[in-house]
Amino acid sequence: MTEEYIKALELEVKAYDKVHDELIKLTKRYQAKHDKKVKTKEDKLNQLIGDYQTEADAHEAYGYDLITWEEYETICAALESNTEKADVDDVEIVMSRIFSHLANDTLKLYQTLKYESLSDEEKAEWDRRTAKYKAKVSARKAKKEAQDNDR
Repeated sequence: MTEEYIKALELEVKAYDKVHDELIKLTKRYQAKHDKKVKTKEDKLNQLIGDYQTEADAHEAYGYDLITWEEYETICAALESNTEKADVDDVEIVMSRIFSHLANDTLKLYQTLKYESLSDEEKAEWDRRTAKYKAKVSARKAKKEAQDNDR
């Protein structure tokens, strides 16, 4: 490989590294927006439900005239919706997932370009470290499978 080609690869590696960082930031930003929506929904439900953790609790309170029929119906609706998962899919969580996938794809491309820009000696060292890492992962996986089989 020519020195000019190596320099171009190194520049591209730096660019992909920055793109990856930006994608991670976007992933976190949209995850945070989603988490905030979920928290707001949970807080509203909990505020609405108040002391009534079951429909029977609310019915008893209505029976003692502690709450109105409208409040009882509202509490029952909140309890019903609260039994469903509060963590609903929305645009922000889908965007976060997309950015996460893009970040992973960018990281793979970054690693490929970085590897291509290495000298033969550096590639040999990279390959040795990669093989060592894969062996550790396989050993951990085998150990976990053995533990799961013992149960």
